[in-house]
Amino acid sequence: MKFTRLFEIHLQRSSASPTPITGNSLIVQPTASDASGARALERHRLLVRPQVDGLVVLTGLAEDSQPLIPFDDLTLLFELVRCDPMLAYDLDLSRLRPLRQPSFKYLPPVLELQLGEKNGLVANDSAAKARLAWVEIGSISSGWVSAPRRFVLQLKPHQLRWVYYIVTKRTDKLPSISDSVPSRAFDFDVTTLDAASAAQAQDQDQVAQALVADNSGAKVYRFSSKRSPPINGSPFKGLHLLLDGQNYMFDLPPPAADQLMILPGLNSQPQDALYRVIRL
Repeated sequence: MKFTRLFEIHLQRSSASPTPITGNSLIVQPTASDASGARALERHRLLVRPQVDGLVVLTGLAEDSQPLIPFDDLTLLFELVRCDPMLAYDLDLSRLRPLRQPSFKYLPPVLELQLGEKNGLVANDSAAKARLAWVEIGSISSGWVSAPRRFVLQLKPHQLRWVYYIVTKRTDKLPSISDSVPSRAFDFDVTTLDAASAAQAQDQDQVAQALVADNSGAKVYRFSSKRSPPINGSPFKGLHLLLDGQNYMFDLPPPAADQLMILPGLNSQPQDALYRVIRL
């Protein structure tokens, strides 16, 4: 039997240059907990093939190159499943939290799936804990074989500041961080942290508190980014560490994904951040 594409679903991080969300973080798959999911696919002789950033649905063809089992106004139900327990630090999920049953829906003619509330109840199952949201594709007709649809589900990146702590015994040299890509302008605020300024400067910064307490003979500097790093799918390179204006370290490594902290805000709300400690 011949098969042809009916539609695709792709997951993306929304930005000026959207990047794919791969299966390491998030997958979309047919649900097994509703008749409009895996059972409907099987009933209509439809196949699902996973893609790096989503899936493609194929339909079997009869001799006249039309779907083997014709359909009109068909609705198929999928689920968005988290694979990475740290997903909430990569993607902004705040829009989903107020909804009881968040669902990304196809609302013709827009092919970008729109977030809303799912209608009807779905039985609780073993996948409920990992399920982030539903994905509903409706108004599917046999005519799609001549013009396969390409749906996009976009999620915003989580806005995470970067923080570097420089711990140094070279108290006669002043560290600084410079971005070698002027157009990017990824700049940092710097705070000097020592025992004398601990009570005021550290505030709720527990990382800084521990570093100052454990390094009495050194100086501790906190460099906090003024914004989240730009995301374009490429490795972030080009941050230089300088001492008294002289290059000391090229291409500062980014903070590790599991080094999470709450960055105190001056006259603003605390913000989520990733940090790295560098000792000189």
